[in-house]
Amino acid sequence: MAVATPTKLTTSGNGAGVFRNNPLRTQVMVVIWVLVALAVIAFLAAISTTNARIQTFQKIAAVAVPSINATNDAIQLLSGEVSNTAEYILAGQGKASAGLDSATSANDPTAQKQAILKKIETQRAAYDRALQEGYTALIGPDFTAQPDSQTALNYISSRNARLHDALAQARGLSDKAKTPEDIQTAIQAYLNGQNDHYQPVISSLYYLRSVNIFLLEDAEKDATSAAAFQQNLAAVAMVIFVLALLGANIWLTLRVKRILLPLVNVALVAVAVYSFFLFSVFSTSANDLAKVVDSYNRTSLSSDANLFITDAVADQVQLVISNDPIYKEDLKKKQELLLATRNDKNELVTDPTLLTECPATSTARSSYKPEGVMGDICRNISQPAELTAYTQFLGGYKSWLATNTSFDNLVKINKSDEALALRAGDGAKAYKQMSGALTNLRDLSKAEYKTKSQSGTDSLNLANTLAWVIYPLALLLAGLGLFLWRREF
Repeated sequence: MAVATPTKLTTSGNGAGVFRNNPLRTQVMVVIWVLVALAVIAFLAAISTTNARIQTFQKIAAVAVPSINATNDAIQLLSGEVSNTAEYILAGQGKASAGLDSATSANDPTAQKQAILKKIETQRAAYDRALQEGYTALIGPDFTAQPDSQTALNYISSRNARLHDALAQARGLSDKAKTPEDIQTAIQAYLNGQNDHYQPVISSLYYLRSVNIFLLEDAEKDATSAAAFQQNLAAVAMVIFVLALLGANIWLTLRVKRILLPLVNVALVAVAVYSFFLFSVFSTSANDLAKVVDSYNRTSLSSDANLFITDAVADQVQLVISNDPIYKEDLKKKQELLLATRNDKNELVTDPTLLTECPATSTARSSYKPEGVMGDICRNISQPAELTAYTQFLGGYKSWLATNTSFDNLVKINKSDEALALRAGDGAKAYKQMSGALTNLRDLSKAEYKTKSQSGTDSLNLANTLAWVIYPLALLLAGLGLFLWRREF
């Protein structure tokens, strides 16, 4: 009579002996259950790691990006309102203003003021909308910066209301002005409002933007440095699972003296290929995440550059209407913050002849000498379209610097009307060229963010989906292969 082969696991002995003391069929069942456990661990590790990286992209898209966009918009719009109020006062005096479009008659002060006032109203509405839409996500339980966003926004609202009131008062006084003394009163109201409230609002906006840039960079750090331990655990789990499949294959091949289990081989190949794919995705998504941070740092630089040129053209007006040398010094400072270079004496200058083009190669750009935010933008350019926009900006900037030199010389000899006419003509053309180039640079950086964010998220979602397919399928193939061959043993 044949004796049935026992399948119950024998526990006598110790260590590896416990396993060897059991029949081959029972050993195969043990291997199947071990593979199940390892597959579950590897699957959970892969899923948790990809989900963590996806959440990082989502956090950036939901909080940091809209808030940085909001501050960049708000900074630019607020500086535009302040600058256009100066243009409004000029237009009220019948002097040349750079705040007009070509369709507005320069000989009609009323039409000039109405055109400028319409721009101011549009800027104010867009400014309020930017703050309202951009910081909704910040007022939540996860926001821990001090002062908190609500406090900062309340402060901005308070200061901003005072600034708007001061600018509106200055425009009203300008409308009612009958004598030079009345004009001077309007000018002083404008200067006082700007000096008392403009810089505190801008500084608060910078604070809120810096918080979000920190969130952006912190998210990248969490996803790369801090998440390295989690990724290593996932790697270990996947390697162990692959080795277990390989070990089971070799072990059974040696036991029965033949090439075994094609289904196990298929499972082994599937998991190995997926493992390589997953690590490729992790590497690519980390690079995409770094590009996301870089692109949004560049949007902030472009926004700062636009702020500097807008403040600079406003300083020109303030210098003329106030005769205060502080505005000449501030104008010089804005140019240095924007783009300047060192002369033979190592002095920081804005001589157009010393400002070189941004190099065409990334290696050469890394050693670009000029300083200021535009120097930083050049050194961080990542695509040919950005280089083209930078070249457009530099051409406008050199033209504006030459115009500003002539403007300054005319102001020195008390030819303010000629200086303002030059500013409203060639100066306005150069400003428009610079502003257009900076807007283009900012749009290119935002487009790169969208591309890299979408690419990183899509690849991680694909890896996540494949994990739900590959690991159960590999486990099914391996288990089925072992179970079918178990009868021969």
